Amino acid sequence: MFGIYSKWLGGATVRITASHTGLGATRDFAMRILHLTLKKKWFDMIASGEKTEEYREIKPYWNKRLHKTFHTHIRFRNGYRKDAPVMLVDMRGLLTIGYGNTLWGAPEDEMVYILRLGNIIEDAQ
Repeated sequence: MFGIYSKWLGGATVRITASHTGLGATRDFAMRILHLTLKKKWFDMIASGEKTEEYREIKPYWNKRLHKTFHTHIRFRNGYRKDAPVMLVDMRGLLTIGYGNTLWGAPEDEMVYILRLGNIIEDAQ
């Protein structure tokens, strides 16, 4: 699995460890950031550490966007303003599909992409 991502080495590098992949391997990869815009409620819950997963519908748009690249981090933006707060968060583990927590914004009785969130690297600004 790691061999296909070797072309991204260079630039900003991040060490992918067993805690990130669950595969017991350690490799260096270029930082691959997924950019997502959130509403204030979800942004604040992630910033406080209360929300540890982000969800996206299983639709062609997200299929293409999430499967095209192996993402190591997510940059969340609170709204579309030029000066909107942003934060950078580690992605913990691999992209999964399942039923999310409805208190964290997942639809009821519908499978979604689950993005598990790790540590906040850059706080909301």
